[in-house]
Amino acid sequence: MSGIAIMTSGGDAAGMNPAIKAAVDHARQLGMNPYVVYDGLEGLIDGKIKEATRELTSDMIYRGGTLLRSSRSKRFFDYEFRRQAYEHLKERNIDKLIIMGGDGSFRALNDFFNDFEVPFAGIPATYLYNTLAGIIRALGDSRTPVYFLILSSLLNIVLDLFFIVQIGTGTAGAAYATVIAQAVSGILCLIYMKKKFDILKMHREETRISTYHLYRLCMMGIPMGLQYSITAIGSVVIQTAINSLGSIAVASVTAGQKIGMFFCCPFDALGGTMATYAGQNAGAGKTDRIRQGVRSATFIGSIYSVLACIVLTLFGGVIPLLFVDASETVVIHQAHQFLTFNSLFYIPLTIVNVWRFTIQGMGYSLLAILAGVCEMIARALVGFALVPIFGYIIICFASPLAWLMADAFLIPAFYYCLRNLLKAQEMLE
Repeated sequence: MSGIAIMTSGGDAAGMNPAIKAAVDHARQLGMNPYVVYDGLEGLIDGKIKEATRELTSDMIYRGGTLLRSSRSKRFFDYEFRRQAYEHLKERNIDKLIIMGGDGSFRALNDFFNDFEVPFAGIPATYLYNTLAGIIRALGDSRTPVYFLILSSLLNIVLDLFFIVQIGTGTAGAAYATVIAQAVSGILCLIYMKKKFDILKMHREETRISTYHLYRLCMMGIPMGLQYSITAIGSVVIQTAINSLGSIAVASVTAGQKIGMFFCCPFDALGGTMATYAGQNAGAGKTDRIRQGVRSATFIGSIYSVLACIVLTLFGGVIPLLFVDASETVVIHQAHQFLTFNSLFYIPLTIVNVWRFTIQGMGYSLLAILAGVCEMIARALVGFALVPIFGYIIICFASPLAWLMADAFLIPAFYYCLRNLLKAQEMLE
């Protein structure tokens, strides 16, 4: 099986982690063995290449910047160092590269292609849109970035027809169309920001480094990073327990997780929405709107949870056929069990996503990490203590138990945060 390596290069930017995960998932669908390269071009030279496991990419989309880290490299423009990088790829049977970076990165890999004929593809213009759109949303305008994205998508279609059909540039034309369309959406965001938001116009005194703001950003960012690390530890424990049950259990859970991730996308969307919404209203001192937003998001998520549960209970034995051969009856049955039991607890999952991200948006990231600790404890309990006793069936309840334990902490934590915001508001008044 041929391998493909995914890497980032140059400056850090929003949207890198989702792009990495999308590239890894698509590579698997195409039957390739995906790898990731840490520390950009420098990491490629030094052989910092690892197989892209599902555990590595499972929570990647929720994390800012790039999990793989990034760098610029002067060494890569030296032939001997490019050869060194090539040897590291050959050792792992990697014959293709995906790079996320700017012009310097692409010039470097173009030299790499000319030397060793290793084909590469890139995602250069998405960061501009993702970064600027995130800023616009944070300032309270969630609609305009969507309009620009729709325009970009329509432009992409038109340019695809132009480059591929009219000019006949083939796959290269499709690439040109995508990059141009994405760049246009980013530029539109930039123009809109300059005209619409005076708050973003930087003054000279604002260029000085503020130790207070550095502290505040670290106090919010570091706990969020630790939270996902802790969640990943719990997932590793569960995966180890699953592996101990044999290949059939592994296949069953893998199929169930693939389907479950699709059905859980709305919960992630609700969580991301509430993080932005809570941040906006906390900054404006509108605690009532935060409370109402949590109620509304929880209600929407609960309605969806019921519908998803009905679908997965009734058709959970058919959907796994997308990933599993019909002859694997045991795997299909166990995947159905996994989906059914998980879906029964989608309302607690709604609360985990909505309330935890709301707490983060309110600025209490330290409390969100404790919810992650609760989840880790629950999964560790299942993995170490219960799986040896009850076997596969308890695996189906690992995530539900983690969600319930997280909820037991998050609900009182949310009201604690609200009280603190109210007190702070009263002091200002």
